[in-house]
Amino acid sequence: MSSLSKPELLALTPKRFLAEGYRDARGVVRGELATLWAAAAVEQLRAAGVKAAELGPLVDRLLAATRSAAATWAVSGRAELDAVAREAKGGPSEWLDACVARVRQAEDLPGLKLHAGAVLRLLALGEAATGARLPDA
Repeated sequence: MSSLSKPELLALTPKRFLAEGYRDARGVVRGELATLWAAAAVEQLRAAGVKAAELGPLVDRLLAATRSAAATWAVSGRAELDAVAREAKGGPSEWLDACVARVRQAEDLPGLKLHAGAVLRLLALGEAATGARLPDA
């Protein structure tokens, strides 16, 4: 998926890759959120010892919060996203804090959803490929 080395992926943090936001100059969600940047996030989460079973429920809450935030953005803005970010402990907290902090308006929510879902899928696929036990469905 990536031609970057592991050290390069570890250095490609959300603060760095989201510096210009979730959308390009035309307002289109950046495709790298689901590819290269998701791979970088997975490397960072793995380095922190995060497993899909830990990240899954957090991403589920985040996705639910994005749906709610989209409906109430004019009133409460990022309040629900910030609440989910505060819940994160340990390895996922830095990644999630950086991702939520970069949401500036409701139009950024699809990019956050795309990235979070891609990160969880890649993390789970990596665990499956290495024989790690996945959570029961």
